[in-house]
Amino acid sequence: MLKSAVTNKNESLIAGSVLCVGSEWHRYPSSFFVPDYIGEVRWIDDGFRGLLPFPFNDTLGGTAAAPPYFNNKNKASDEQYVLRDIEACTFLVELQLNRPFPYHGNDLSAWEPIAALPYLDRELSPAKYRSFFIPYLWQEKNVFGMYKLLRRISKPE
Repeated sequence: MLKSAVTNKNESLIAGSVLCVGSEWHRYPSSFFVPDYIGEVRWIDDGFRGLLPFPFNDTLGGTAAAPPYFNNKNKASDEQYVLRDIEACTFLVELQLNRPFPYHGNDLSAWEPIAALPYLDRELSPAKYRSFFIPYLWQEKNVFGMYKLLRRISKPE
């Protein structure tokens, strides 16, 4: 989605771009699936209080060692949010559902949506309609949010 959305908009691909993921860390595929021009995938603090994946660091012993920021209680580590400042993000992946918490992508002065796809809201859709495709009723009875890819708007200098 990322590569086709950016190239379809005829945007210049910025080498070393930073893709930020907030509450979507468990749905968004790993950094193995992002285009080459993305320099890094980083997590932003979006309210999740568990331990998040970290970039691989072979200087800490590779897969044979447990780095100091790991714990056996699945508690968040301050080190997992490498980006404290969302200003460093070039792209943002965000799922916008009908929930009472703020979304970074709602700030249209800072972010522009470059791709958006409907996403079934499991919590608000009835089980029988979300589980089985019933022509005409599936779309009507289910509730959808928007899974968005946003790009930071360059500020005029």
